[in-house]
Amino acid sequence: MKKYAQKKAARPKPQPKAKPKAKPKAKPKAKPKAKREPKAKAKAKAKPCKSPRVIWNGRCLKKCNPDQLRNPKTGRCVKRSGRIGRKIMGR
Repeated sequence: MKKYAQKKAARPKPQPKAKPKAKPKAKPKAKPKAKREPKAKAKAKAKPCKSPRVIWNGRCLKKCNPDQLRNPKTGRCVKRSGRIGRKIMGR
C-alpha cells in the first residue's frame, strides 16, 4: 500500500486548460435564391444491347432459357412449368 501511495503522490496533478474566450459570430444575412429554369430532359436513346441480351420495354435484359418465358409485369424470366408461367401461358 505504501508503494502505491508514494507513486500516486509523486504524480503531478493535471491542470485544467484555459479556454480562450470566443467572440460571438455575426450571422450572415440570407441571400435570396435565384430561381432556376428546369432543364429540358433529353430522352435517352436506346443503346444496342450486347450479344446475349435482348431489348424489352426499352431495357436491355438477358435472354431467358428455353424452358423459361418473360413475365410481362416484372420483366423477369419465369419457368413455364411454374405457377406464374402457367398463368401467363393461359393454362
